[in-house]
Amino acid sequence: MPRTTSSGLSRRLRAVISAAACVLLCAHAALGLSKASVPKAVACNSSDPTFDDASDVQGVIYYKAAIQQLLVEQKFTQLDCIADAARSSKSRFAGDRWKLNVLYWAISAPQGHATEEDWTTHLGSLKRWVSAKPESITARVALADAYTAYAWDARGKETSDTVTQNGWKLFGERIQKAKETLVQASKLKNKCQHWYSVMQTVALAEGWDLARATRLFDEAVAFEPEYYYYYRNHANYLKPQWYGEEGDAEKFAEQAADRAGGRKGDILYFQIANELICRCSSDSALKLMSWPRIQKGADELEKQNGPSLTNLNFLAYVAIKESDSVVARRMFSRIGEDWDKDTWRTRAYFDSSRTWATARAAYEQDPGHLVIMEAREKFAPVIQQCAQTGGDMTKFGLMLRLQKDGLVDSVSLQPETKVGLCLMKLKGETVSPPPTSPFLFWIAVDPAELIRASAK
Repeated sequence: MPRTTSSGLSRRLRAVISAAACVLLCAHAALGLSKASVPKAVACNSSDPTFDDASDVQGVIYYKAAIQQLLVEQKFTQLDCIADAARSSKSRFAGDRWKLNVLYWAISAPQGHATEEDWTTHLGSLKRWVSAKPESITARVALADAYTAYAWDARGKETSDTVTQNGWKLFGERIQKAKETLVQASKLKNKCQHWYSVMQTVALAEGWDLARATRLFDEAVAFEPEYYYYYRNHANYLKPQWYGEEGDAEKFAEQAADRAGGRKGDILYFQIANELICRCSSDSALKLMSWPRIQKGADELEKQNGPSLTNLNFLAYVAIKESDSVVARRMFSRIGEDWDKDTWRTRAYFDSSRTWATARAAYEQDPGHLVIMEAREKFAPVIQQCAQTGGDMTKFGLMLRLQKDGLVDSVSLQPETKVGLCLMKLKGETVSPPPTSPFLFWIAVDPAELIRASAK
């Protein structure tokens, strides 16, 4: 990631915050969570806290820092202004991440490794916002969101058997406060897309049954079909570690994408995959998701919104997990030094992955290697047939020599075996022209392994 000095970032934030003087003209709508209840007309002369010269990786960082600073300085009018504008316009970063979602994420918890004192201060600021702006939907949803984060802080992120009795008690109390705050927010005239997202977190924490959780998801999508976080949250609910069985979340992703259909469906599949594929050692979701469809969704999203370094980082990460060095190298060449910490966790892992992809892709795309791989694939059925009929389980090396037109003009064995002699008939076969002529290469043959593989 390009280096930004603390003084440079401070100047950027001051420029944003000093410009955040708002005049709100919000159209009031009827009670109830309906699309009509989202503010329609918002006039706001504050500068949106993003920067024209920033990638979306940097842009999210700057935006988040600016929002956090506004809360620290208790500039509640400016926060409401920015949130109302983001909510009404549905504005997004290049990677399709909603600015409204990033705004709530920025103030959902204190910065860094928070102490109990930090949480008290943070929640105090949000409560003062609610008191100062009792009709602010943003203030109440932000407070509810913070309560859920505070609850998980008490529970911890490990398995349930590691949670202490006091941890469960605090978890339940804080989730209840989040729920009560959301109920209060639902009575306001103005509504917010993120309300449902926070309630989905409550549903997960309280262990709602599938029917009830699905009803909430359906209501959310009916309220705002484009807020794809609802799909991510429901997919998370369906993970085996929560309330689903293995494969349920991935099946949901496929079905949701198929229902959306076409380009929208592929983009949605990519967006849900971004939730299901964890940035950890586990790769269970990768085994059950379609890597080609993930790539297609990313391509369609780039055509729609333009390049996104956030998405390029994610694609590179998944390509590494898939051992797809060719795609990984292409992504790394586009990323440059704009690595995303949320994706890679450490610079060391980013650098080592890039080094591996560069070296491996160079080998796999070498013309000689491609010819060898083609020959192995083309001749595999013949080799397996000879292994099954030869009656000799001795391992051997099969050496083939190609002429410039790709013709196999020589077949050698080391050592000679009955299975190997069966393969002399490969002489006269053809593959793609090799990079040099004559071109010699070995194929290691294990008849026993081939027979076991064919029996599966």
